[in-house]
Amino acid sequence: MKRTAGKLSRFRSAEEAAKHLEAHSSAPFWNETRPVRVKVERPVRQMVSIRLELRLYNRLRQVAANKGLPYQTLIQQWLSERALAELDTPSEATRRAAGLAFSPAHPG
Repeated sequence: MKRTAGKLSRFRSAEEAAKHLEAHSSAPFWNETRPVRVKVERPVRQMVSIRLELRLYNRLRQVAANKGLPYQTLIQQWLSERALAELDTPSEATRRAAGLAFSPAHPG
C-alpha cells in the first residue's frame, strides 16, 4: 500500500518539527502517529555501606533537604561529580610521580 505524505512530512528535519511543535498544538497530527516501544536501560548499581560521622550525616541531610533531594541522591551526585573531576584532571599522586608537584615551602 502506498503511503501518502501527511502534515508531518512538511518539515525538513526533526529539529524543525520539534521547534514547530513547541510553539503549536500537536493535536492536528495525532491521527498520523503510531505507538512505538522504547527500551530504557538503567545503569547497574552497587550497594555501598559507609560509616559517616553523625555531624557530617546531619549536614548532608540538611543540604539535601535545602535542595529538595533525598540525601542519598545528593551524596551520589557529589561522588559522581568528584570522581569525574578526578579523572579529568591529573591527581596529586600523578603530578607527584611526574615531578610536577611542589609544596608552598619548596616550590619547583
